[in-house]
Amino acid sequence: MSNNIHDLFSRWGRSQCETPVNDAALKAEMLKRSDRLIKTSGLTAKTGTPWLSIAFAAIAVIMLIIKLPTDNYVGAPVSVVPQAEPGNRGESVNLGKSILDGVAITDTREFSKIGYHAEIKTRNVNDMATRVQTIVHGFDGRIDSSSVTQKNGYLSFVVPAKQFDAFRSQIQGLVGDRFIIETTSSQNLLPQKQYLENQYEEITKQIRDLKSSRSQLIASHQRLVASLQEQIDASIDEQEKAQLRIQLANENTAYSRKLGAYNVDIKNYETNLNHVKKEDRNLVDNVATVNGTISIQWMSVWKVLDFYLGSYWLVILFALAAIGAYIHNRQQMVWPID
Repeated sequence: MSNNIHDLFSRWGRSQCETPVNDAALKAEMLKRSDRLIKTSGLTAKTGTPWLSIAFAAIAVIMLIIKLPTDNYVGAPVSVVPQAEPGNRGESVNLGKSILDGVAITDTREFSKIGYHAEIKTRNVNDMATRVQTIVHGFDGRIDSSSVTQKNGYLSFVVPAKQFDAFRSQIQGLVGDRFIIETTSSQNLLPQKQYLENQYEEITKQIRDLKSSRSQLIASHQRLVASLQEQIDASIDEQEKAQLRIQLANENTAYSRKLGAYNVDIKNYETNLNHVKKEDRNLVDNVATVNGTISIQWMSVWKVLDFYLGSYWLVILFALAAIGAYIHNRQQMVWPID
């Protein structure tokens, strides 16, 4: 029965199928449009000129041209060799080239004078200068000079050499590695030290020899005076006594002159020796301290970005914007219907 019903519905459905009244017109229109698309080589797009992309690209090119001639490393280290303080350098003794070149290789002592300079970049110069001064005083140092404005700061200071490493670590911790440049110099003052030691030995020997000669002069004079006095006392001839008294007077005069010369020479050498001792103390004190300077420079937000992203980050940003604008413009293309 079901098969019969199926057959009945199938025959009914085929009997109901018929072509639309405007079938021929629709086919003709579709063929007409297909021929037009084929003749025009397919679809074409209507789109506007990508002005925004061109503008971003132009800005990127202009910034690149401006940047190239001035693209130096920001904060390049300045060659700075900090100098010791006047009057505390241990250099008043005249040191010739022959002295400086004559250091024995067997003498391995080190009297290193350390100099330090740091260049710090920050957004707040006044606050940074205050923090640096606090660190210097915290390490038993002193501020010799300072100059601070909103855009720049400069401090000259001295700290004990034995605390220099800890002091330097504190300074390094004030900012990130990108924002600080350090210059440390070291000079071994061994030639100056050796020169002063040689001067001390030579002057000491001279004083020792002069004092020995003066002692011999005194002893010889005393013996001669005693001998002349005995002769005077023993003589019964007044004329002979007179001659002996003249000899005694001449001896006393000559002795006074020679003794005075020895005393003057000894005093001069002792003065020179004290000067050498003072120079030696100054040299040791100079080595025991670190003279340094710190420059502080204000940095704009753009410079901060330069440090983190590189000097050409803004050029790259506009170039990417130009590419993005061009892609967006291509996606907005309008396809024609006829």
